[in-house]
Amino acid sequence: MEVKIEKQNRLEYIDVAKFIAIFFVVLCHVMSKGEIRHIGYSFHLPLFFILNGVTLKIKDGESFGNFLEKKIKSYLIPMFCLGIILIFVEMIKFKLEGRVDDPKFFGTMLIKLLEQKRTYPIWFVGALFFSDIFFYFIAKISKNKSYFVFIGGVLFLTVAIIFNIHYRYRFIWNIDVALFGVFFVCIGYLFAHKDFSKIREFLLGNRLYSLGIGIILFVLGQILGEYNYHTYSSHLEMWGMNYNKYYLTIPCAVFSSLGIIFISNSIRNKVMQELGKTTLVILAFHQIVTIPLFNKAIAVTWFNNISSLSGDSIQYIFYCLVSSLFSIICLVSVHYLIIYSPFAFILNKKIKPFYFKIYEKIKLSRRRNI
Repeated sequence: MEVKIEKQNRLEYIDVAKFIAIFFVVLCHVMSKGEIRHIGYSFHLPLFFILNGVTLKIKDGESFGNFLEKKIKSYLIPMFCLGIILIFVEMIKFKLEGRVDDPKFFGTMLIKLLEQKRTYPIWFVGALFFSDIFFYFIAKISKNKSYFVFIGGVLFLTVAIIFNIHYRYRFIWNIDVALFGVFFVCIGYLFAHKDFSKIREFLLGNRLYSLGIGIILFVLGQILGEYNYHTYSSHLEMWGMNYNKYYLTIPCAVFSSLGIIFISNSIRNKVMQELGKTTLVILAFHQIVTIPLFNKAIAVTWFNNISSLSGDSIQYIFYCLVSSLFSIICLVSVHYLIIYSPFAFILNKKIKPFYFKIYEKIKLSRRRNI
């Protein structure tokens, strides 16, 4: 029997939720301390996995080869292209900082990029890639039955926890994170599953209901997160392989992420929707380019003044918000520069037709000159 996953249009709240997720990714990288930081870490990456599950589509009878080809185009090509750009960016930074040239730097970083064990912020794209690959087999085996999908997700979560307890090791291509990610992808898929369409349409159909449910779910998740943080001094941190306590971090991530999705449905802001489509460029460059630029070149005095403040002080939080907004504004511009350039393929976008027209005119002009 072939698997059929319902075809879905791009939903407005997905892009709003993606923007919220990437905003917290940037904010948490700006902040080195404080309550807001561990709140952000508790859900921002799981939210991306869940949103991925909501929009994931496997066509009726689609072969693994076709599915793999799509994922290579949407994940791996952008990851490698952006990764190579980041290597050159780092080389330029070293020049500007007056560091001694290392002739092996490019080759060393290229190997690390190919291994992809948390290399640059785009490491997360590799985890998304493998979570989709793993989910493909869950979908095929489950034959689109919601309860089997859930069981498959729980099995992957169990394997992920066992590995995390006994083999705390960063796997190549960040598969250790992808094993956890599959569970969140399953949650997102179930959220969009046809078995729950009436409940989903009722809850999402009224923006006031969405807001109320979203707040309740988010608060419930954060109660678990706060208890974990203040009792065990721990919070979810996928990069650092920290998932303790599992019975608190996983429900916290699920409730908080679903809360954000419902809240996003109540917002439906056109600007946030558009910004939610620029997450890949923001993810790639914020930590390597724009955050250091703001801290070390644009707001040096301000940065030095707030460094000694408490992470929960108004001045510190305000600085981090401004720095985050600076990164987002700059990198949204970079996103549009790329997609309207001849290098749009880097982001899995089609090159604009006028470039082909220009190319044809150049070819025609050369023929006339011969």
